[in-house]
Amino acid sequence: MARYSLANYTLAITLPSELATILGLTGSESLVVGGEGSYLDTFAVELDNDMFSTKGDATGSWVHDKNLSRVGKAEISLNQLSDRVAKFKKIVNIYYQSGTDYDGVNLSLVDNQGNEVANCVDCYFIRIPRQEFGQESGNQTWSLTCGQITFSD
Repeated sequence: MARYSLANYTLAITLPSELATILGLTGSESLVVGGEGSYLDTFAVELDNDMFSTKGDATGSWVHDKNLSRVGKAEISLNQLSDRVAKFKKIVNIYYQSGTDYDGVNLSLVDNQGNEVANCVDCYFIRIPRQEFGQESGNQTWSLTCGQITFSD
């Protein structure tokens, strides 16, 4: 029997060391999202390009074209009450306002047995999402553009 729980997955966001110091992350350069009690709603990763495409011609022949691009997007949706929201805002503001060109962050999604599901390299938050305040708390989706995404077996 198969069982699933979102609480069985964690996402480590590894920051460049200079950025981690600015954020006051001492002893660790990673922010962790996910696991039990983490306010995580969803985490999604996708490639921007098809890995294979096929072209046919009038003679009935075809060619399969292989695309080696691994660029894509990652999305983290979490409740607006998560303390990670403030950290994400601060990260976006540092990247945007700083005169320093910091390296991007790396993402690693792992299950509770330590198996890596996806690895994203050189990622940048696209923008601060809409900040909405209503009668009840809501979720926010934070999007990142990624230089290379690898899905594990």
